Amino acid sequence: MKTDLILHDLDRELRKDFKTACAHYGLSMKEVLIRHMQNIVNDYRVAKVYIRKYKSYTEKKGKK
Repeated sequence: MKTDLILHDLDRELRKDFKTACAHYGLSMKEVLIRHMQNIVNDYRVAKVYIRKYKSYTEKKGKK
């Protein structure tokens, strides 16, 4: 699946520094952004499972 990635209203200095940092580590900017999005989604999925377990526990008013 090929998708274009376009970011609007990005601060020029931030973009320049980000591009430089990615080049320093030998990574593409797109690769880093996609990896970060995957991490955020994975964290969200873990939190969603935790919230579901916590909610079911509190709905029983703390009784096991």
